[in-house]
Amino acid sequence: MAPAHTTEAVTVGSLLGGKRLFGVPLYQREYAWTWREAHQILEDLLSEHEAMSGLAGVDRSYYLGLIIVIDSTGPQRGAMARFRRGGQAPSEVVDGKQRLTTLTMLIAVLRDLLGNDGQWLQAYLTESGKSRTWPKDTPRLLLEEHEQEFLATHVLPAGATQRKLPRDLAHESARRMGSVRDLLSAQLKKRAPDLLVSLARMLVERCELTVIVPRDIASGYRMFVTVNFRGKSLSTNDIVKAELIGGMDQPGRRTTSNRWASLRNRLETPPDDPDLAKHAASLDNLLSHIHKLRCRPSTTIFQGIGELAASAPSPVAFIADTLEPLGDVMLAVKRSSHAGSPQSADINRILTTLNWLASNDWVPVAMSVLHENLRVPPKAMQGLALLQRLAFALAIMGRGSEIRDARYRQAIHAIGQSADLARADGPFALDEEEQEAVARLVTSNLYRTKGNYCKAVLAWISAIDGQSEMPANLKPWTIEHVLPRTPTDDPYWRRNFPDPKVRDAAIRSLGNLVLVTAAQNRRVKNRAYPEKRAIYFEGNTQSPFDTTRMLADIADWTPEAILERETQMYARVARAWGLRPGYRSKLLALIKS
Repeated sequence: MAPAHTTEAVTVGSLLGGKRLFGVPLYQREYAWTWREAHQILEDLLSEHEAMSGLAGVDRSYYLGLIIVIDSTGPQRGAMARFRRGGQAPSEVVDGKQRLTTLTMLIAVLRDLLGNDGQWLQAYLTESGKSRTWPKDTPRLLLEEHEQEFLATHVLPAGATQRKLPRDLAHESARRMGSVRDLLSAQLKKRAPDLLVSLARMLVERCELTVIVPRDIASGYRMFVTVNFRGKSLSTNDIVKAELIGGMDQPGRRTTSNRWASLRNRLETPPDDPDLAKHAASLDNLLSHIHKLRCRPSTTIFQGIGELAASAPSPVAFIADTLEPLGDVMLAVKRSSHAGSPQSADINRILTTLNWLASNDWVPVAMSVLHENLRVPPKAMQGLALLQRLAFALAIMGRGSEIRDARYRQAIHAIGQSADLARADGPFALDEEEQEAVARLVTSNLYRTKGNYCKAVLAWISAIDGQSEMPANLKPWTIEHVLPRTPTDDPYWRRNFPDPKVRDAAIRSLGNLVLVTAAQNRRVKNRAYPEKRAIYFEGNTQSPFDTTRMLADIADWTPEAILERETQMYARVARAWGLRPGYRSKLLALIKS
């Protein structure tokens, strides 16, 4: 049996020298490294350089990782030999783009910082003119169009890395390349010229990579997906893109890659924080939501999206008919930006409240409601209102992700079947047991038992009847206990709450919880209520939460005042969730006794 691939360890100088060029296929992701990865590789190189300097006469090399390249100009048996010589076509980099691009920028920075003493490094960036195959000054590394333009303008020409970058770099990957280039330059400017010369020599002569040449394109492509998937260096959309484009011919790859890049740029770039990233309207999250919407539950996201794409007439049709329209719907959901109908303002208020939830699994249902009712906004608003009630109920009941997932899939199925979403036995309805659970949890110690969702629930209660503009983000807001949770010697609280049992019930009451800014919360501490209220309402800024504004009309904070506010807030909850109007208030029972 023929080997699946051949391998060889080569130095950076051998790799980027000679008659060899490298091209990056379109199915690969854009340049994704940031200053963090660049800083790490530079620190590693400097540390290794220092170690080598203390080992005179010792033959030591430094390993930089592996790259996978394809040579399709002849039989596999001689592929490595042809790679060593350099071929009639650029070697196709199946894996290693990020590393090669960063090394190219590092070599260019060293060249420019060394001036005349660094001109020899240009041969590792562009063809020197010795090859009969490639014209003089042909770049050694060929990237996608906008990335190649960045290299050609801001890296490859002599002195380019020391010139200031323009502020209007259009593509995110070009901006990342710019930040890495400038980081490398700023860090190396601090070093002595002799060290830079020695570092450059070490980089090209003693730093090695393992080159893997697969048997054929299919083997190389499978190796690319396997290496990156297991190493988790690729995002979901990178792997789906590779699956989608990997087997296409060159013209088809170009068209599909451009369409894919356009969609990705239209969506959001997820932040580094994983908790924030899961809420972004990013391409990764779009694929995850589509998997919930359109794919069999038993499939992985890669299997499911693969099957869905295979059922389309072409990859471009899959992007145009599925990804792009659902991407637009996802943006409307996550940005609360529905437009074009008299119901849009109300629809966006509902979407705003849903986006307060810590979980993100309601999003496919909202996308389905909007997508299936594009031309019927009143029906879309009805469906979203039912989803709002269900999502907050599942959150406050603490239902696990598997239970929520099953319920939401039932809801998506009902939407797809054009069923009556408001029917009493449908997936959007709360049964008697669920209603009882919601009523019990809201009227017990909501803050202690449902801390993750308490803030969102309090904000939603305010939004039920309030007409104020709701904040898109609850992060600046905190939960304040008007009657302090910790014991206090303040005579005001001792006088108003002399009974310990009444005081404990009042602290836990829904009526004792108020949303204020973090700055206000830090200031009020355990002060008496009149001082707290003055801080809540100082200045001309009004709270967006009318449940907070209620306190402006409450002069004294007593058990009766807390009970009255609890009663009003529960009445809203009962209407929104369809709960029974009466409930067992612990505070009421203690006051009556």
